[in-house]
Amino acid sequence: MKNNRGMRFSIRLKIIIMSIMINILICTVMGITIYRFVHTSYVKSASEDTLAVTQIAAKQLNGNLLSLLDAGADDSYANTVMLEDMAQVVSSANISSIYTAGTRNGSLVYLSRPVSDGIAIGAGVESAFQAGMNKALTSDGYVSTDINKAASGAHYITAYAPIFNKAGETVGILGVDYIVDELVNSLNAIVRTIIIIGIILSAVSALVSILMAGGIVSGLNKVERKINDLVSNDGDLTQKIEIKGNDEVTDIADGINSLLEYIRDVVSSIYTSSSKLSGSVDTALDTTIKTNDQLDTVSATMEEMSAAMEETSASLQQVQGSTSKIKEDVQGMYSSVREGTDYAGRMEQRAMEMRQHAEEETNLAKEAADNMADNLNAKIEKSKAVEGISGLTQTILEIASQTNLLSLNASIEAARAGEHGKGFAVVAGEISSLATNSADTAKKIQKISDEVISTVKDLTDEATKMVDFVREKTVDGYLQLMDTGIQYQEDAKKISEMLKRMETASQNIESSMNIVSDAMDDVSTAVDESARGISDVAGAVSEMSDNMNQNREVVNENANIAQQLDGEVNKFKF
Repeated sequence: MKNNRGMRFSIRLKIIIMSIMINILICTVMGITIYRFVHTSYVKSASEDTLAVTQIAAKQLNGNLLSLLDAGADDSYANTVMLEDMAQVVSSANISSIYTAGTRNGSLVYLSRPVSDGIAIGAGVESAFQAGMNKALTSDGYVSTDINKAASGAHYITAYAPIFNKAGETVGILGVDYIVDELVNSLNAIVRTIIIIGIILSAVSALVSILMAGGIVSGLNKVERKINDLVSNDGDLTQKIEIKGNDEVTDIADGINSLLEYIRDVVSSIYTSSSKLSGSVDTALDTTIKTNDQLDTVSATMEEMSAAMEETSASLQQVQGSTSKIKEDVQGMYSSVREGTDYAGRMEQRAMEMRQHAEEETNLAKEAADNMADNLNAKIEKSKAVEGISGLTQTILEIASQTNLLSLNASIEAARAGEHGKGFAVVAGEISSLATNSADTAKKIQKISDEVISTVKDLTDEATKMVDFVREKTVDGYLQLMDTGIQYQEDAKKISEMLKRMETASQNIESSMNIVSDAMDDVSTAVDESARGISDVAGAVSEMSDNMNQNREVVNENANIAQQLDGEVNKFKF
């Protein structure tokens, strides 16, 4: 089976390319390693040879003459001899350049040097060379491991060796640029050899890779053909891949056979589950439809309950308003009863005070009447004697004065008694007049003595009547007033007790109304919460109904998927 996926890289090509790249990498690493090892060995050997040649050449030079050289001594005898000796060294060895240097005035300067270099004696040494020269001045020599290239194209290695005078003192150094072209040529030849060997190994590796890839791809092609056979047999999972051998391709074939067996079991299980799923989907669809219908009924019931709860809430609000009005009326009644109780208490107190006052006045009236009777009797007995007229007259005047005072007190008490004291007020007025007349009469007694006996007799009769009248009318009036005060006190006490019971009843009614009001508030809150709960339930039922509709759509989709799955599974043979 071919797939159009753009440029295709076969497994064989991948194996060949990978093998060639690995071989190139290995050859490159090996070549670089070998080259570095050979390069290091050759350069080390050439450096040692260069240092040895330089040390030998330095021993051939005259150190005493070198110590005489200084700036401006280019044409001196010492410089001429030094140049000749240096020319002999160059002719006997493969040297590109030779020169001497030394310390003058604390600085490194060039000394004897071939004229062709164009550098005079005393010229300062470049800073790049000073480190090596200083090392050579304090040791047996110094050689660089770097291969440099001259302007002429020659390759060289630089070495420095100390020059001694006859006393064995270091007077300068000899610098030699030793030619190593043969070394460079040898290294280049080695590089070429490594490259050629790498190419040969790469070619051999490519050939071996082609052969190995052919064997691997051959087995894979067999597996591919078997898989194509399986595909072309319309899902026949009873087919097997049979490949002889004992390598990874055989393992792949066995794995594919195991996979086919597993797929066969899975498809069989899917077929069984698909049949069950179809039945379950049908049942779920019927259940969903019934549930949706029931949810519609529940939703309508919830709406009716919500309306009923709203009506109940409105009724409760009316009841709460009536309860509040009754509570206010009860509170007003309690205030009125409380005021009545206080007034009854005050009325009872006044009745008690009136009774006590009437009792006191009755006792005083009795005492005054008794005293009056005793005095009258005594005076009457004395008035029988004419000689006692003056004394009796004086006594009568005193009695009249006391009677007048009693009359005044009786008038005051009659005024306090109200309607009951009107008759007593008349009597008190008469007593007052009688007292006045008695006083006038007493005054006339002194002038009219012949009328004394008759007047005394009349006075005795009238006094007796007056005492009887006082005892019968005044004392009885005070007794009636006292009885009235007692009855008034008892009535006020009963009224006070009744009002206290009404006050207690009002308090109980107010407490009951508070309890009823609180209960109505709780009921109203519960009704409101129930209404909200019913509203939430109605919303949830509506949402559930929508979800059930979506669920029915999903069940329908699952039914279609189950049918498609049955169709796909039936394509396989297992």
